Amino acid sequence: MDKRTAPSPLSGIKVLVVSSDDETVDGTQLKLSIEDDGVGFDPGAPRQGHYGIVGLHEQAHLIGAHLCIDSAPGRGTTLTVTLRMTPEML
Repeated sequence: MDKRTAPSPLSGIKVLVVSSDDETVDGTQLKLSIEDDGVGFDPGAPRQGHYGIVGLHEQAHLIGAHLCIDSAPGRGTTLTVTLRMTPEML
């Protein structure tokens, strides 16, 4: 059995969903941000055999969204998914 534990407990997680009119595009921008205060990581570091970050980017691309991962060792992580919605999608 594979048992995994978090390197340190989190004391806070924030989830923010924002919908706003975007004057540069015909439609609305929907933004989802998830932020934690964990140990962080280097999102650009190669991880042989691990495809979680690649999968997140692929899933965002499949729905026409953009994924941004902001993290570094020693500080938390913020994942932001931005989707531009056209009137047809509403």
